[in-house]
Amino acid sequence: MKVILSGGGTGGHIYPALALADALKKHAPATDILFVGARGKMEMQKVPEAGYPIVGLKIRGLQRKQVLQNVALPCRLVGSLWQARKILKDFRPDVVVGTGGYASAPILYMAAKRQIPTLIQEQNAAVGLANQLLARYVDRICVAYEGMEKYFPAEKIVLTGNPVREDLLHLAEKRQAAYQHFGLVPAKPCLLVLGGSLGAQTINASILQGIDQLMEAGLQVIWATGRLYFAAIQAQLTQQQRAVVKVYPFIAPIDLAYAAADMVVSRAGALAVAELCVAQKPVIFVPSPNVTADHQTQNVLPLVEKNAALMVKDDKAMQMLLQAVIGLLQLEARQRILAKNMRDWARPQATAAIREAIIALAKPARSAAPTAPYRMRAYPYVYLLGIGGMGMSAVARWFNAQPVQVFGYDRAATALTDQLTQEGIQLHFEDRVEAIPAEITHHKEQSLIVYTPAISTKNQLLSYLKANNYTVCKRAEVLGMITQRQFTLAVAGTHGKTTTSSLAAHLLHSAGKSMVGFLGGIAKGYGTNLLVNGPAHEDPIVVIEADEFDRLFLRLQTDLAIVTTVNPDHLDTYGDAQGFKDAFKAFIGRVPPAGKAIVHQKVAQQLQLTKGGAHIVCYALTDAVVRAEHVCIKQGDFYFDYVSEATTIRGLRLAVPGYHNVENALAVITACLALGLDAETIREGMATFQGIKRRFDYVIRTEQLVFLDDYAHHPAEIAALLQTIRLLYPDKKLTAVFRPNLFTRTRDFAGAFAQSLDLADQVFLLDVYPDREEPIEGVSSACIFEQMTLDQKFMCTSANLLDALGQQGKPAVIVLMGSGGTSSFVPLIKDFLLAQWG
Repeated sequence: MKVILSGGGTGGHIYPALALADALKKHAPATDILFVGARGKMEMQKVPEAGYPIVGLKIRGLQRKQVLQNVALPCRLVGSLWQARKILKDFRPDVVVGTGGYASAPILYMAAKRQIPTLIQEQNAAVGLANQLLARYVDRICVAYEGMEKYFPAEKIVLTGNPVREDLLHLAEKRQAAYQHFGLVPAKPCLLVLGGSLGAQTINASILQGIDQLMEAGLQVIWATGRLYFAAIQAQLTQQQRAVVKVYPFIAPIDLAYAAADMVVSRAGALAVAELCVAQKPVIFVPSPNVTADHQTQNVLPLVEKNAALMVKDDKAMQMLLQAVIGLLQLEARQRILAKNMRDWARPQATAAIREAIIALAKPARSAAPTAPYRMRAYPYVYLLGIGGMGMSAVARWFNAQPVQVFGYDRAATALTDQLTQEGIQLHFEDRVEAIPAEITHHKEQSLIVYTPAISTKNQLLSYLKANNYTVCKRAEVLGMITQRQFTLAVAGTHGKTTTSSLAAHLLHSAGKSMVGFLGGIAKGYGTNLLVNGPAHEDPIVVIEADEFDRLFLRLQTDLAIVTTVNPDHLDTYGDAQGFKDAFKAFIGRVPPAGKAIVHQKVAQQLQLTKGGAHIVCYALTDAVVRAEHVCIKQGDFYFDYVSEATTIRGLRLAVPGYHNVENALAVITACLALGLDAETIREGMATFQGIKRRFDYVIRTEQLVFLDDYAHHPAEIAALLQTIRLLYPDKKLTAVFRPNLFTRTRDFAGAFAQSLDLADQVFLLDVYPDREEPIEGVSSACIFEQMTLDQKFMCTSANLLDALGQQGKPAVIVLMGSGGTSSFVPLIKDFLLAQWG
């Protein structure tokens, strides 16, 4: 692979590029890397010192204070574009990456024009004009902050964090070496002062005037002044001060400086912020006022607002900085809180994530093995936190099929965790650091930690592993890496994605295709949520349920997509309905032009997708390009014809009830046709699909009595389920038992829940299942209950549910609904009903 990296002008642009270069070379030593910089700028020295070749463009930036110097700017810009064109022609890169600086714009622009894959790595929370203009041309934009849709097209954004050097990931082990290197006294607290690669006049002046006070407070100081200020500051220090204050123009072993520091004063460049988050030190930021759009202030405001850092404005530093330093020194508890909260902003895997994005854009040959992607091969030990969740257990099973040792933790044993144990995975259920498997503690560098965001922030295991710099990533990141290497069919939607992805996986499996299916439920007939098929020498097609929770689906590299529904949910993540819809639009936008986005017609209208887009196909039960005809119900099964502009398949049988599932089948058939399945293979596969456990799952099915168990936990899902039951059993009394999941969802959709539940004849409403959340004052099942208009409605607890059911006579059709905390009720209700009916 041949890569051009362009970044310069300041260390904040150069060092991220160097970190990426090192990561690429470490992954594949044969990678050919060329840097492009601006002549006369510091990258022309720093890059060769790091061992990489660099070419300099005759380019300068806009001089805001010296306007006359801008006269030659158009000529320089045109000249640099021609230089960039020649560099691209001679070097022939597979991908071009810009990390900011004068030279990035010409090389990225010309690469995009020549249809060479391009990527911007934007470090800051506020974006300069050049990158805003370039955004329309490049393919991917890796960002460090959320909410960057206001600057860039949402479909191009990948939230990765800023790249940091690998030597910053294990600072605790370097503390003694750091003391020796800087000549420090281990017993005394150390203040590290950083003014950026060029130095910071205000910080320097503030520290210089307060040296004696810092010494009296018991501090020793490591101080990077910048080369312009070094000689003058060094000359003003007394011999006594130099014994305690270690002054440098620039600190090359910055990892040792971080390791030695107990507190830090720093400018707020994006690189410094990223490094300090990883270092997890209490920091007082002094943002530079001399930057575009005041972006240094924007970089640290989120940390300050979340009590992860302190900030002193530059114009107040002479009066307040010294006071803030000494005040923080005296508050050890505050120091610990700041350092602890910094952890939540650390993205130690950012460099690897950006590297993966670069590799994906370069389109290297896909791995021949349908096993772990290359990054995973370095980790023979994998430890999953929250392993009992449906999504996490599928990932655990996938790892367990690789030549790695798999361990897991969850809060309590379940039937699913019992199955994982039987499959050879070692599990424990204690949230104690002592319970971490010995293999993980003894092989830190060879262990990968995977966690679900459903894990509480108070979890001792996760806190310990993060604090001790283990390689920790979310389930979404693992799935993102898997999909980067394999052709991927991703199924998204607020509702229907589990059934739809499972049907797609089943059709490919029954057709004999090489495939791997990550499912959100247990597939009947297979007894697992990880479906694998095909010879090892073939690349498998990945079928994946693209969950919108925690924005997982925006991490996937999707070649073929299905979107079933977009009904707002997870508003604690997305803020409002528009934010939720924007995320789905971004997911669809990630599908390459050569791929296909198969979108329900209602979704296309909701998201205002461009009509006639070559890679967008709309489906619906009727009146769509892809539609169903001659739909009928025979003995509980649905029969229909699949009709599109190119293909008609008649006489399809679907044993999973519901018109909505017929629509789901339309989307799957469209995808399978695109993947090369023929009509007869699809017809045979459809007839053998048994569905998913807890999706219209018959527990009892007799002439007298029907008992169904279903995962429905959103108002739209409940409405669709109850309407389908009505369709199949129109003359029988319908009883619903529902347990709401999450306090935020109950709060946000109480009225909609009430309206959906009113479709039943009788409802028993249980207490809210909290899952990952803490209770919210004033939010309970009563919020739903009070808005229901149904006459026969009853509030219950887990303890008195059966008593309440027994007081209302024999139900003919009863359905249990909910995503969390309901499975345990199934055997209880089943035994109760069988006893009632004899």
